[in-house]
Amino acid sequence: MMAAPLWIGRFLPLLDLPQHLAIVTVLLHHSEPDWQLVPYFEPQRGELTPYWAHYLALEGLGRVMPVDRGARVFLTLYVFALPFAAMSLARALGRPAAVGLLVVPLALNGNLYYGFLAFCWSVVALLWAIALLVRQLDAPRGGRAAGLALLAAALFFTHVQSFAFLL
Repeated sequence: MMAAPLWIGRFLPLLDLPQHLAIVTVLLHHSEPDWQLVPYFEPQRGELTPYWAHYLALEGLGRVMPVDRGARVFLTLYVFALPFAAMSLARALGRPAAVGLLVVPLALNGNLYYGFLAFCWSVVALLWAIALLVRQLDAPRGGRAAGLALLAAALFFTHVQSFAFLL
């Protein structure tokens, strides 16, 4: 039910969403002559830049569906993933997993309204990373440490503010 507002209406009323969709459209159609994007844009795919994770995810979805629908799918996955990440953190802290369900109404928040897609997803990754960190501190394991390092790297490419919080 929390994702239903993402599918109602022709346009999502998220402030930064048109810019994100435009960037993804450039990534998808940059080299196509009909779009004439080459003189105006130069995608810098090889650079290690924060915020790339959500653009790459939207680009992947844009290869199989229209970019606006891909954004709705991407945001729906965020709404579904947020409580699971919070439940994972609750379990790691020795609390009932159901406590994590308290974040469900927080999925549709001001950051989402402003269109801060990367930050919204970074909160999900941050909750999972903190849960993994708590487990690692309780019972250190090499595989878990490697997973935490990979998740931290992914968090850097999602949103640098959440990455800094994890550090």
